[in-house]
Amino acid sequence: MFESCCQTTGITPKIRQALLDCMEKIEDIYPNTVLSCLVNCDTDEIVTDKKKFTPKKEEFITLISSLRRSVKTFSESVAKSDSAIIHIKGTARMFSLFSLGHQHVLAFYTAFDPVILESFDPFECDQSMANIIHEITRIIKSIK
Repeated sequence: MFESCCQTTGITPKIRQALLDCMEKIEDIYPNTVLSCLVNCDTDEIVTDKKKFTPKKEEFITLISSLRRSVKTFSESVAKSDSAIIHIKGTARMFSLFSLGHQHVLAFYTAFDPVILESFDPFECDQSMANIIHEITRIIKSIK
């Protein structure tokens, strides 16, 4: 069910499984999540759970980097700080990006009924993600 999109360094099988176990819990909060990835933006390493599709690594990294730059520019102009959570709604999917510090981000796509997505407010779900984010951050800090 799970796989890595690319070679990783410092991530043992036990650490990788702990990360994947955390990422699997995303669907408890955001049902119909079709893909979730943990990305190290410094090294372009990706740990992903394979759901319904696997993106091309280069396209996914480019998208995440572009989004992070855009949000940083926007947040600097508005609040003079980085945004920790980004959601971008399409017509039937929402792309979510959670900054984890240490140049890591958690990114995932969630499928929605278009009518529900139009009025969906992710605030409560984001609050529920706090434990998952905390645990992933703790695991990341243990990587040598």
